[in-house]
Amino acid sequence: MTLDAPQPQSDATPPDAKATAMRHVLAQQQKAKKPRGFFSRVSRHAILLVLALTALNGPVRSDQPAPPPAPAATVQQVQTIAELESDFGRTPLGRQLLDYVHAKGITIMYEANQPTSYAAFQPDLNRIIVRPDLSREEQAIYLAHEIRHSWQQHELHYGSMEARQLSPEQRFTLRRFLEADARAFSAYFTADRHERLGLSDVQFGTAQAERQMVTMLRAEFNSANGLTPAEYRVLGLENSFGFLSGYNTRHLSMATERTESFGRRVEAADDANGGRDYLRIRENLLRLTRERNNAPSAHEFEVYLRHFGGTSFNVKAPTSLHDPAVTLQTLTYTYPRRVNNDPAGIGAKAINDTLTPLTAQYNAQSRRINEMRAQNDANIAQQRYHQNRAMRQLAQRNF
Repeated sequence: MTLDAPQPQSDATPPDAKATAMRHVLAQQQKAKKPRGFFSRVSRHAILLVLALTALNGPVRSDQPAPPPAPAATVQQVQTIAELESDFGRTPLGRQLLDYVHAKGITIMYEANQPTSYAAFQPDLNRIIVRPDLSREEQAIYLAHEIRHSWQQHELHYGSMEARQLSPEQRFTLRRFLEADARAFSAYFTADRHERLGLSDVQFGTAQAERQMVTMLRAEFNSANGLTPAEYRVLGLENSFGFLSGYNTRHLSMATERTESFGRRVEAADDANGGRDYLRIRENLLRLTRERNNAPSAHEFEVYLRHFGGTSFNVKAPTSLHDPAVTLQTLTYTYPRRVNNDPAGIGAKAINDTLTPLTAQYNAQSRRINEMRAQNDANIAQQRYHQNRAMRQLAQRNF
C-alpha cells in the first residue's frame, strides 16, 4: 500500500473541482456565521478566500506510479522520526493517530531509497516508511495517508478481502476505495492541522491534490454547521477518486493478472496423470469451485465498501457513504471510474474497455469449471461402471 509520486497532468484545475471549490467558498457568504468578533470574522474569511483562489489557479497533478526525483532543496525538512512524530502530534487528531500507531505496534521509519513512492505502509512488516528528503508538511500529509492504510489493514482486514477470488470489477473497485479513502483522510487531517495551528502560507510541494482539498475543507470548518459528512464526501472523497487516473494501469493490471492466473489453473486442473486420474481431477475442480464461491456477494461487497469514507478510526462509526443517496451504482460503478476534468467520459471508457472483456473471461471460467466437473463426474461414473463390470465377470469365472 503505497502513495505513489505524482507527475504533472495539466496546468489547470479540473472544471468540476473549480466549480465545487468556488461554490463552497462563496456559499460561506450565505451561511449564518459562528458568533465571533467582526474583525476576526472578516480577516479569517479573507484568508480562506485567498487560499481558495490560490488553489483554483494552481497546478493540478494526478498520481503516477513513476520514480519521483529527489527535491533539490527542502522546506522545513524534519530530520529525525522523533521530530516528525513531535510535529505530527501538535494537534489532538495527530496525537490520536500516533496513539493508534503505537497501540498496533506499527514502526515509523525513514527510507531514502524508495524508487516509486513518497511513503508506504508495509503490512507484512507492520511499518510505515517515509522519504526523509520531503518537506515537513509533505511528510505529515503522507504519514497520515499511510496511517489510514494501516487502519484499513488492521480494522477492515483489507488484505484478507483482497486475497479472495474477487471479480475483476470488485478487485479494481476495492483498490480505488483503498487509495481514495486514504487521500481524503490525509486532506482532512491536514486541514484540521492547519486550522488549529493557524497555518496559511504552506508549501505543499508534491501534494498538490491535497492542497486543493485542504482549502475547501477548511472553508467548511468555519461555516455555521461545520464540515458535514456529505460535504466531506463531495469535497474530499469524490475529489480523491477523481485524482486516481495515474493508478489506472496498476489497478487494471492487478485485475488482469489475477483473472488470467485463475484461468490458467482452471485449464490445468485436468492434468492429473494425463487426465485419467478422475478422483484427483475432482479434488482440483472442487478446490477451484470453493475459491470461486469465496468471492463476496454484491451485498457483502457493498456493506464492506461503506466502511470507507469516514474520518473516524472507529470501524463501527457511520461514514459519509452510509447516506442512502449513495447508491450501489455510485459505489461500484461511478466512483471507481471517476476522473476529474473528464466531461466526455474518456477515462471511464478506457477503464470499461479493459474490465468488460475481463469480466466476460471471469464468467467463462466459472462455466468452464462447471463443464469440467460435469465431464469428470461422467468419467468417474463410467470408470466405476467398467470396474464393477470387471468385478462381476471375475466373480462369475471364479464361481
